[in-house]
Amino acid sequence: MNNVKTAVSVSAISGEREISVKNSDKTEITVDISGKIFIRNPDVGVAFIKLVFDRPFSENALIYGDAFERGYGDLRWEKDRRDALRWYFIAADGADYFAYGVKTQPDSLCSWHVFEDRVELICDIRSGTDETFHSDMFCAAQLVFSDGSGSLHEFCRDFCMKLCDNPLVCNRPVFGANDWYCNYGDSSAEKILRTAKFTVRCADGLPYKPFVVVDDGWQKNHSDTFNGGEWDGANEKFRDMRALADDIAEAGAIPGLWFRPLQSKINLPDECFSDKAEFLLDPSHPQVLATVKNDMERFYAWGYRLVKYDFVTADIFRHWGFEMPDGYFDREIHFYDGTKTTAQIIKNLYKTIRDAAPPDMFLLGCNAIGHLAAGYINMQRTGDDTSGEQWARTKKMGVNTLAFRMMQHGTFFDADADCVGLTDKIPLRLNARWLDVLAKSSTPLFISAAENMETDEMARLITDAFANAVKYRAPSVPLDWLDSLTPVEWESGAGHDLYCWEQ
Repeated sequence: MNNVKTAVSVSAISGEREISVKNSDKTEITVDISGKIFIRNPDVGVAFIKLVFDRPFSENALIYGDAFERGYGDLRWEKDRRDALRWYFIAADGADYFAYGVKTQPDSLCSWHVFEDRVELICDIRSGTDETFHSDMFCAAQLVFSDGSGSLHEFCRDFCMKLCDNPLVCNRPVFGANDWYCNYGDSSAEKILRTAKFTVRCADGLPYKPFVVVDDGWQKNHSDTFNGGEWDGANEKFRDMRALADDIAEAGAIPGLWFRPLQSKINLPDECFSDKAEFLLDPSHPQVLATVKNDMERFYAWGYRLVKYDFVTADIFRHWGFEMPDGYFDREIHFYDGTKTTAQIIKNLYKTIRDAAPPDMFLLGCNAIGHLAAGYINMQRTGDDTSGEQWARTKKMGVNTLAFRMMQHGTFFDADADCVGLTDKIPLRLNARWLDVLAKSSTPLFISAAENMETDEMARLITDAFANAVKYRAPSVPLDWLDSLTPVEWESGAGHDLYCWEQ
């Protein structure tokens, strides 16, 4: 198993009962030389596979654990990490580093638990909250281990490269506008077209066109209390989505569109819904997947070349990532197809969306599980929402996720730390710093500029930021990330910068 030098014991958990590796129930677990974890359990349903590694930890070791889907301002290096560390973790003990993880796109939900003398990996192979059976050898995940020294950030990036065999990154710099943080759903075709013209003005002379993404608020069933579909038409403020895409393109930008694939008032059989009262669709049902495929094909036919799909974790687990319990679910969840694990069902949804999108359509997963979506999305929104109203939220969510998910940028996908909400509710001196660190980072850069902010001064500021977003292609490095949730010291292609994130 790569270069791991620790002993490992393996067991399975069925209900409250722990099962030995081989027993009379014909339950068998093996870990092969490549680190692949297999289970065969034809007679007894199994919920979890547990691996225990003998690995003592120094009392001085700092530990970084990945989040389940995205950060919520809480990504950090810390001693005594007792919470579940999703997918992988990295330990820094002075100048020596080591890391344990599973490759991207596993068929189980994986979490690590660190103790003073050992490390435990729990692979959840349930279908929702139901145990699964496997008559053939089923591969739950593949282990990856690494150790090293030198630059910690380079070690982290190299480890992420080992975790992901098939990264899908953007083939060009991604920059432009998204209207959410200036409109918050109160939008219209006229507002979007105004945004497109201003954004193109700020990108004048650059070798790439900017994107203009129409966020939530365009769909025909949109209201103050509902932001789901159907997705086959627009409300009266937007009228014709094909015409809007044409207008955005005519203005000189690339049209993009937001949607929530798993909430819709579409007329489908009850068995297609995981919660009919909330109009939540069951992603394991073939008709649901066919509906999502049709939606994606429609968006492309309308002329949209970037799709931001959202709520794809919350609509399955019924809570946000920061609320995620160790066991993932806080209620009973039963999928239509109970033969597939939760991880398989979620991956199949992402694959369906990817397969329906032609190669020239960029996919941005928002509230998507990065470890399962890597290889299916070009970009991941790596943190919770920034803000056009509260600077404290942008500082907490944006700066944190930019720093701590930079290791996944270019190794899993392009890491999107979210927008710069340019409104008169946030002092420009603060937003200018957020705009600058994003522009120099090589990550996607989206602005949300309110109409009263579309001034000549703002245009010059954004023009410079867009030029930097195109120019600097090496990922920037947060230099003080061991000590701060919101690093202030950064190294980028532009050099060394210090940012004050306080008022």
